[in-house]
Amino acid sequence: MANIYLAIGVIFLIMSALSFALGIYYLGIVLLIVFIILMFMFYKSSALHVNKRVSSITYDGIIRSGLSKIEKGTLNIEKAQFISVMGKINDLVSSQGTMPEFGIDAVYLEFNRQDRAEKLVELIKERGVNASATQERSLWKVKIDFT
Repeated sequence: MANIYLAIGVIFLIMSALSFALGIYYLGIVLLIVFIILMFMFYKSSALHVNKRVSSITYDGIIRSGLSKIEKGTLNIEKAQFISVMGKINDLVSSQGTMPEFGIDAVYLEFNRQDRAEKLVELIKERGVNASATQERSLWKVKIDFT
């Protein structure tokens, strides 16, 4: 659907430019306004915009879940430390689109392939957070350590 807005918007932009070139300014302005509206609709329905929103919702859910586990005592780390570490890697964790498993002192992300798990470990370590990949049966788990 987003590509339709883009295609029709480009047509309206060309028609607007032709209207200005021919001296029909009032029609050119109307067509330009329609073009702007279509570009706004294209942005709102584009996959990139939707992915950012889903990532934000996922990250907020992870933080809420982690803080509730800290308050219950099932996750033995400080709130400030949890928020700080998760803030450093928020885009990496939320891009998974799934809720990670919470251990006693770590968070675990699951992967089906070793190369994806190891790549995420490298990206996490680049940001100064301890992480490791381990195989558990047929799955690979990335352990995000808070110590």
